[in-house]
Amino acid sequence: MKGAPEKILECCSTILLDGKEVKLDKSIIAAYNTAYNELGGLGERVIGFCDFRLNSKKYPKGFKFNTDPINFDIKGLRFVGLM
Repeated sequence: MKGAPEKILECCSTILLDGKEVKLDKSIIAAYNTAYNELGGLGERVIGFCDFRLNSKKYPKGFKFNTDPINFDIKGLRFVGLM
């Protein structure tokens, strides 16, 4: 998923750091906010990205994803970066 960095982070419980999935904590969130604010302060458009491993039983091949109303998980995602 991609979008406004602060909204994306709200959906995440973990973050990908150095190739490993790590639980988000206050220090990681503080570092994230610093990076986000520095980029934004330079006038850069910043987009956040996250992902989620789908359970194949809950979301079988051909599952029809819908955003209105949302019929898939949007919490407990993994933050993967800012661009």
